[in-house]
Amino acid sequence: MSACDISHSSVERIIFPDSCTLLDYMFGLLTRLMDGLVVYPANMKKNLGLSLGMWNSQTVLLALIKKGLTREAAYKLCQDAAMKTWEVKHAGRDDADFVEQLQADPAVAKHFKKGELEALCSLDFHFKEVNNRFKKLGL
Repeated sequence: MSACDISHSSVERIIFPDSCTLLDYMFGLLTRLMDGLVVYPANMKKNLGLSLGMWNSQTVLLALIKKGLTREAAYKLCQDAAMKTWEVKHAGRDDADFVEQLQADPAVAKHFKKGELEALCSLDFHFKEVNNRFKKLGL
């Protein structure tokens, strides 16, 4: 056995048990966290509303890229709509809405069929796989 073999085996003898111990500790923390978790759906929906719909920006960005735009072009369209949304909000108006800004921009609207953008930015779109994920987990 060479010196190199000894050095590797010593690392393996320490790292594997320590990693397993750490993983066990992390699972214990996660279990305690989940046991005490309380979810308030109404508050979650309210908090999403505070973003003025901008939580949809990644979904729209990815949809525009799938439709053939470069990432840079798609990002610019989303960023412009977000900035206009904030301008409306900071002007003191109550009608600031990211999705409406996107719909009003012909450069964005031309890439989506009627109702497609609204469907992409709905809670239903984002929750569509939740039940399947729970089934896969056995829940």
